[in-house]
Amino acid sequence: MAANVKLVYSFGDSKTEGRSDMKDLLGGKGAALAGMCRSGAPVPPGFTITTDACRSYYFSSDAALFKAVPRLRPQFDQALKALEDASGRRLGDPKSPLLVSVRSGAKFSMPGMMDTILNLGLNDECVEGLAALTGDRRFALDSYRRFIQMFSDVVKGTGKERFEEILEAEVHRVSVHSDRELNEESLERVVERYKDAYRVMVKDEFPQDPRGQLIAAVEAVFRSWKNPRAFAYRKANNISDKLGTACNVQKMVFGNMGEESGTGVGFTRDPGTGEKIFYGEYLPNAQGEDVVAGEIAETAEFFSFGTNDLTQMLFGFSRDDYGKFIDAYLEKEILPRDPFQTLDREGVGRMVRFSVDAARKKDPKFKLGVCGEHGGDPDSIEFFHEVGLDYVSCSTYRVPAARLAAAQAAVKEKLARKMKKI
Repeated sequence: MAANVKLVYSFGDSKTEGRSDMKDLLGGKGAALAGMCRSGAPVPPGFTITTDACRSYYFSSDAALFKAVPRLRPQFDQALKALEDASGRRLGDPKSPLLVSVRSGAKFSMPGMMDTILNLGLNDECVEGLAALTGDRRFALDSYRRFIQMFSDVVKGTGKERFEEILEAEVHRVSVHSDRELNEESLERVVERYKDAYRVMVKDEFPQDPRGQLIAAVEAVFRSWKNPRAFAYRKANNISDKLGTACNVQKMVFGNMGEESGTGVGFTRDPGTGEKIFYGEYLPNAQGEDVVAGEIAETAEFFSFGTNDLTQMLFGFSRDDYGKFIDAYLEKEILPRDPFQTLDREGVGRMVRFSVDAARKKDPKFKLGVCGEHGGDPDSIEFFHEVGLDYVSCSTYRVPAARLAAAQAAVKEKLARKMKKI
């Protein structure tokens, strides 16, 4: 790699180095962030580490980021300093801590395939600084427990199960309905138990150096490009393994600061009718992963099935590992199809059908959809139409095929009704 190759591009109100047409280098998210900044949209500051850096990381035999890509360090340091200056906060400053999100972002959308970490920069001191700045210690502790879980899962590969068990146990212990109702004392207890769980699983203390946290998170994002589920997704969708992913580091904006904040999704069309109007849904007092997890059944106006997670649960497969054996399963006809690409109608499909029936009995107008690879698979779309789902969500480049499959399913149903009348 040439010494003058640019590996980091800053974005924000004061300085935006990238452009919206640089998806090859900045990935889809990074290019979109640059484009929004240049259009004048209010975008929290940050920086994008390029796909060139990711590819260089993989060509190296060294797992340490700056040893693998030594030219990255000065650009990384400069971009981080610019982010700190733009936000008026410092990474690791106990009195005014900068917290960031770290997200993967390949050229082509790969929903659910790679990794995200939120609230990075918190430690035992900075959580108290965040509490003092916001006047809300409950919010600070909630953010810390979320970060511990995501860092443990994404960077250390512990999985989420133990942390979810701890959280559920605390909800049960104090007799509330969800974690959103846990008070400061309960969340303090959860944080300590999370750190205990990390110590047991990782055989080390939870890291207290925010800069070290950030470097480890970037390494994890780059590693996620080659995890088995990402390999399988690219193979199924004819995406080159050589592209690599960019990594976006951005100042946090918090949705879990109370009922006047939240997280949500926006669409340029109504997902239920297809009408070309702006459409959005939100969940108050929550962060991004809450929408994906669906902690919203009682208050939501719509529900999106995570059929990838349902498949993983029903089959007992880990998407991190199944790529190692799925080809053999298909070759030996143990499975007729890859269940992460085409929905298993007998098992996962039965669960979806049952849930649709239950929801529609409660509210006939309740909107239901699906998000993930199955949303772009024609055979799966036919099933979703049969059970009465309103929409599917899939990668942009799969939309034309999804629309065609939905139209074919509708025509097939219409013809079947006509045949019954004959």
